[in-house]
Amino acid sequence: MELAGFQRQMNSPRYPLVRHSCASAICAVKRVFETTELLELLLSFFDTQDVLASRRTSKHWDATIHQSPNLRLHFFTYGQWSRPGACYQLLPLSIPGLSIELGEAIHLGRWVKVSLTPEAARRVAPDPKPNRRVRSRSIFEGLRGGLGSRSEGASDSWPASKTTSTINSTLQYEDLLITQPPVLGMQAFIILPGAAAIKNNATDGLSINTEPRACAKLWCDTGITLGFLAETAQSLIASQKAGPSSVEEATVLFKAIMSFCSPDGEPKKRTNTRSVTRL
Repeated sequence: MELAGFQRQMNSPRYPLVRHSCASAICAVKRVFETTELLELLLSFFDTQDVLASRRTSKHWDATIHQSPNLRLHFFTYGQWSRPGACYQLLPLSIPGLSIELGEAIHLGRWVKVSLTPEAARRVAPDPKPNRRVRSRSIFEGLRGGLGSRSEGASDSWPASKTTSTINSTLQYEDLLITQPPVLGMQAFIILPGAAAIKNNATDGLSINTEPRACAKLWCDTGITLGFLAETAQSLIASQKAGPSSVEEATVLFKAIMSFCSPDGEPKKRTNTRSVTRL
């Protein structure tokens, strides 16, 4: 009877949690929560809101969440618009062919660089949905106005009320912001291997130009996500006229300036509008 009653409690949408009390000298539950590896494993089953709320449990829980490579990704789900630019963070994601790093410092800011190979872009966005693809525009069309396509489920209110989409309680890489506070605009450069680079006329014959070539500008008023960069990288690489083997070795470099100026903390309407302007 007691087992049947416990099963009914667990199957109900909400069941009362009974405070754990242990009379033994060494409590097994306490030892589990004090073990960093086990605590990290248990928290990995939580959704983003629960992981962020768990930081207030204790200093040990807060340190575990900040130091765990997997749990730290939850910090890049919701844009922290009131966060000072000088206290920026980069997405700590390790994927072969993906590089997110700091560039040179400038006055009241610093460059942020993100590079993606075709393999890394496909891993982040293996099957981009048609309604999430951005619509490319020429620079002249971009100057006339309009901001590309709008992704599915975009809300006129901010922050969005829906929770982060998860697969088996893990985050989707494509939903993660690349910086905190979020970067809204970036410029894309295509880097082709030597065999596929543009050949320029020179006095001594033909020379290979391997310098990055600016090819597009990106904008998203809710922040640039890794999925947006991956989809754009696949589109830019596919548009190249080089051979299949050369295109597969190409790299797309995205650059932006992380401003150290104080942000506007007032909430504003954000439509999750994306735009890509080809140069």
